[in-house]
Amino acid sequence: MQKKILKKVSHSTSLFLDLLRYWDWFPVIRTFCVAALVLVAFTGSFEEEKGNLIIVILYHFMVYPLGVLTNSHADRMHDLKSGKDYFKHYSNTFRYLLMGIFGFIAVGMPFIFLNVYILVSTGIGIFLMIAYSLKPLRLKEKGFVGLLAATVAQATPFTYFFFLMPSRTWFILYLYVWLLLMYFIIELSAQLRDFHDDMTNNIKTFAVRSKREGAQAVLYGATIISLFYVLLPLFTL
Repeated sequence: MQKKILKKVSHSTSLFLDLLRYWDWFPVIRTFCVAALVLVAFTGSFEEEKGNLIIVILYHFMVYPLGVLTNSHADRMHDLKSGKDYFKHYSNTFRYLLMGIFGFIAVGMPFIFLNVYILVSTGIGIFLMIAYSLKPLRLKEKGFVGLLAATVAQATPFTYFFFLMPSRTWFILYLYVWLLLMYFIIELSAQLRDFHDDMTNNIKTFAVRSKREGAQAVLYGATIISLFYVLLPLFTL
């Protein structure tokens, strides 16, 4: 009996993780955690900022699924044509309820900081996240603009550190630009991975508009730039 319960729990957990497309957001969260930990480690502010650090990382964990669910919802008809249906094990009611819960968290959690600049930054990030997938804007199909929108939206929680640690602005800026480069690479890699399905369904992402070879060239260029950027401090010593 216990084995059956554990098997059912394991199966349900696996389905839920598939619904949240953990393979998409795990690299994003991991990269964010690296940048945040480097920030507090190199500024010697872990003890002072550990509370804010935990909240910001937790918020990133909670807000990213909203973008994933919104994208899956917006692309569902296209996904069905490609034999994918992330919502097939769940009712429409559950889908909208889950999106509502993550939406509530995305909007409400930043109020913890009681900082108007953080709230404005949050609003911009959520707007870009939703506008990336949903009409009438659907930035996903606006080529390079869509790619930039997704990149900036994903990095939004890191901007909180500008307002939480104003004395560390330049180092935060250095890490923020690195994060944007990494998210750009991750997002473009995802578009290349979905190239065939997007091409079949006439979803005009940057990768589709640029053709595979052009998108790969941009990806290689961004990777090289990110490597040189990491070494930039060595040339400024």
